[in-house]
Amino acid sequence: MQSSLAGGVVVFSALPFTLVKAIANSSIGEQLQQRMLKTKKAAQEAAGEAREAQSNVRDESMWYREGRPKWLGPIPYDYPDHLQGEAPGDYGFDILGLSRDPTAFERYFNFEILHARWAMLAALGVVIPELLDRFGGVQFSEPVWWKVGYAKLQGDTLDYLGIPGLHIAGAQGILVIAFCQVILMIS
Repeated sequence: MQSSLAGGVVVFSALPFTLVKAIANSSIGEQLQQRMLKTKKAAQEAAGEAREAQSNVRDESMWYREGRPKWLGPIPYDYPDHLQGEAPGDYGFDILGLSRDPTAFERYFNFEILHARWAMLAALGVVIPELLDRFGGVQFSEPVWWKVGYAKLQGDTLDYLGIPGLHIAGAQGILVIAFCQVILMIS
């Protein structure tokens, strides 16, 4: 029984690959390949034009050149040499020298974007429960964001997304958030 099951698994797992290979070697496959090459060439040309436009905008922008605004403004300061105004938001502020290594700077840049996205979600988490409680007909135990922390400190359990019984606030919520951040940082 197990050998016939294993044989069926092998046959059915190899079937899609065999079909794809047969289509790729046919005239339909050749036509698809030619169409993909034309699309690829057009996409590469469009990407080149976009890079050129981006370069032109950077050259014309006051935020990316030598005379860009600095974090101390007109106060004289020995700004780091590794910050030349190439990154968005580069005001020459790197007191600890954290961005001297370009790969570390790229990682920190990505972490900053990640944390900004978490902050945007938190802002939605502040507004949406109050709006739903007031206008949406959904009743939350405490829709006001600044009272939620107080309720948690008093020992109350908080329903996640307003679903009774779904409790991930507190220690579980912190673990879920930490897990999600670690997964996003790895990927």
